[in-house]
Amino acid sequence: MSWVVKKHINEAREYFNFSDWSSQTAKRQDYILEECAEEVEEGEMPLSSYLLMHSEAELTQIQIETLENYFKSLRK
Repeated sequence: MSWVVKKHINEAREYFNFSDWSSQTAKRQDYILEECAEEVEEGEMPLSSYLLMHSEAELTQIQIETLENYFKSLRK
């Protein structure tokens, strides 16, 4: 199971990595934040494979709205 988690992490980091956030252009940062909001809104996060092992990580509607609003508030 750990290799599945590691694979997801590596794939996500290829797409974007918050560790190098400051090196991204403002346009790229805005795009990433938009994608984060969409992933949460569409129920793609947390991953269903993660929820199989951690059902307590399923987001409530309030948590979804909070995350969406947070990501949207950071957009330029």
